[in-house]
Parts: sequence; structure tokens; C-alpha cells
Amino acid sequence: MPTAAFHTLGCKLNQYETEALREQFETQGYTVVPFSSVADVYVVNTCTVTAKSDRSSRKAIYQALRRAPGARIVATGCSAELFPQSFADIPGVDLVVSNKRKGKVYETLTQTLSQDVVLSHDSKPESIDENGWFDISRFRNYSRAFLKIQDGCNARCSYCVVPFARGGSRSRPLQSILSQSHQLIDSGYKEIVLTGVHLGAYGADFSEEISLADVLEALIDIEQLWRVRLSSIEPMECSPRLVDVIASSSKICRHVHIPLQSGDDRILKRMNRNYTTKDYLDVIETLVAHIPDIGIGSDVMVGFPGETDSHFHQSFQFVKELPLSYFHVFSYSRRPKTSAAQYREHVPDEVKKDRSAIFRQLRSEKMDQFRRRFIGDCLDVLFEYRRDQQTGMLTGLSDNYIRVKADGPDCLQGEPVTVHIHDVAGEQTYGSVVKVN
Repeated sequence: MPTAAFHTLGCKLNQYETEALREQFETQGYTVVPFSSVADVYVVNTCTVTAKSDRSSRKAIYQALRRAPGARIVATGCSAELFPQSFADIPGVDLVVSNKRKGKVYETLTQTLSQDVVLSHDSKPESIDENGWFDISRFRNYSRAFLKIQDGCNARCSYCVVPFARGGSRSRPLQSILSQSHQLIDSGYKEIVLTGVHLGAYGADFSEEISLADVLEALIDIEQLWRVRLSSIEPMECSPRLVDVIASSSKICRHVHIPLQSGDDRILKRMNRNYTTKDYLDVIETLVAHIPDIGIGSDVMVGFPGETDSHFHQSFQFVKELPLSYFHVFSYSRRPKTSAAQYREHVPDEVKKDRSAIFRQLRSEKMDQFRRRFIGDCLDVLFEYRRDQQTGMLTGLSDNYIRVKADGPDCLQGEPVTVHIHDVAGEQTYGSVVKVN
């Protein structure tokens, strides 16, 4: 029986799409093996959000080539979309597939029997059903299931290459979302995570009036679904109605991720973000006021072209005052095709490194403060299908995005439980199982 191995870099969309590709190959009789194993076919789903992502994508391909020199190698995803020829030029790569044709990976591979590298990069878009609204039945080793409901982006943030790799914003029809949700629920998943490139733009491309809030309302009506979680939402798309819907149902996780990027208005303007720091603060304060104990995450970028010490300190002070439970820190990475790539006054790498370290220390402090608020309280947690490697304890996420560890039998893996939080030590949060929900 032939074997196939998959490696995913980057976002939850890529993870969702890789699972669809796994199922395609399994349906055709392939046994899926770990990427670290020898396989007949390797599929690398690449990422291009930073230059480091590009390098990691190529590194994964070279690892597969060294592991199994005779294997067939497929590169797909966003880095392969933007730089197809650079992947095709790697000796041993058989197929480079664009995002538009990602759903055709297996079909194209079976039609490609020669030793010549094939670039499957048709400029004509596929129909919407063939362009990524994959249906999947399971997520290997996951207790939560991601569900891709939107793809692409119409915004043009000056630093972001994703719209060039993913195309314009497009939304998955509601009935297709519900059908996929039922399929995942029937497979035993208790939590569904809605994901997209520009999730808050859901429905804007439809003729009928529909939004992300409508999707949430439809999902919470599914009796068997325990909870639903949102991934990243742009600040100005966190509408009053969306906040009301999140606050109205215990099925919707008290957790939102709202990218900030910079806490300085001049840098935000150069980034071509469509809000000010006051706009952002208003959104965060509204969420905190309406949804008690909500976990709010964010993204912060350092070293954007023209970011002076003054801009950085203004950004730091703004983030310091925000009621965030965590945030990710990124160093600006110059990306092709973006307008920021033409900006002058690029910040030296050593300055970016120092600024990142300062923000990461603040992140650790905020995470610790947020988690300590819940010592003595109970949180609903969905345990994962794995144990913590260091402690051997069960591990899972609360609805407000706190990773919790607790002792318990394997039968609790994949199950929603109530956990009493009794300690926070370093980056770890510990509790005891009170009941199974």
C-alpha cells in the first residue's frame, strides 16, 4: 500500500486544507504516515507570511528529499503560490500547485507521470466549490475541529502579502458551513473553530445580507454542538451585533483575537490599517464590558519601516494599558509586492530583536495576570488527545483560551469537563477535574 506524508506551515486555513488533502489520499488507498517517516509522496503546504516562513517551507522539502530521495514531492500553499518557479527549481520536486488548484493535488499528481516538474498554476480561477470549500470528516489528533468559512482578503495592509497569495475575499455558503459542521459533530468533535483570512468580512461578497453574526446564530442552534470559537477578527468588524451574539450564548467561547499591529497612530496609518488606537480601545472596552472574563488576544508588530524609538515606546505604553490576556509578537518582514517593501527607513534587525524581547516580557506578565484571576474558580475545558510531555497530565483549553493541565484518565481526552483552577506556576495553569459535561 502506498504511503503519503504531509507537513503544514502557517495558519489554521492551511491546517484545514491539509486535512482535506489527507482524506483525498486515504480515499485513494494511501496510508498516511508521519512526515518524519519514509513515504512515497510528501506534500508540503507552505506559508509566506514572513521570510522565515518561506525558508521553513523550503527546509521541509529538503528534509523530505534527504529522507526519501525517490519519493514524489509536492509543494502547495501560499509560498508556492507566490514563488512557484523557485520551488520547481529544487531538484527532486515533482509538482508545484497553486492555492487555486490545491483541491486538485491528488488528481494532478496522478496525471503527472513524467520526470518533468509540473507547475499547476492556471490563472483562471476554479469554481467556488473547487476552490477550497473542502469537506472533511476529522482532524487527526485534534479534539477541536477547524472550519474554513472564508478565504482571501480585499484589504491592502501595506506589509501583508496574503491577498496576493490567497486572492480576493470570498465566503462559504451558510448551508455548506452547516453541512460541514454536522459532519464534524457526527465525527465526535465538541468544539468548532471558525477560521478565514479575513473572517469578519464574511458575507460581504454575497448578494443577500448575511454576516458572521448570522453564522454564529445558526451554529448555536445545533443542539449537539458544545461550543464554537472564533479565530482572528479585525477591530472595525467587531460590530455591536457580533458582540451581542457572543455575549448571548454560553456555546460561544469567551475569546476573541483582534490584531492591533501597532499602538502608534502614525505607524498604523503607514500600515494602511483602517482604525486609530482610540478606535481599537473602544472595541476592547466594549468587549470587556459586555462579556465578563473574556480572553482577548492580539498581534503586535515591531520594526515596521520608519518606527522610531518614540513610536515604539508609544506602542508599548498603549499595549501595556490594554486588558489583553495574551498577544503575539512579530518582527516586520519585507514581503514582495507590498507597498511597505518600497518604504525607506528600514529598522535594523538587532533593533527589532531588542524591541521584540521587550514586548515578549510584557506578554508574559499579561498572561500571568490574566490566568491568576481564575485561581479558585471553575472553567470549562476541552481536553486534547495528548498529554503534556513534561508532566504527563491532561491538557486542554478553556473557553477563554487558558491552557489548563489536570490529572485524569485517558477516557477524558476529547471530552468537555469542568476544572477547578488551583495554581498558576510560570507558564503553567493547574486544576482538578470537577465533572464531565
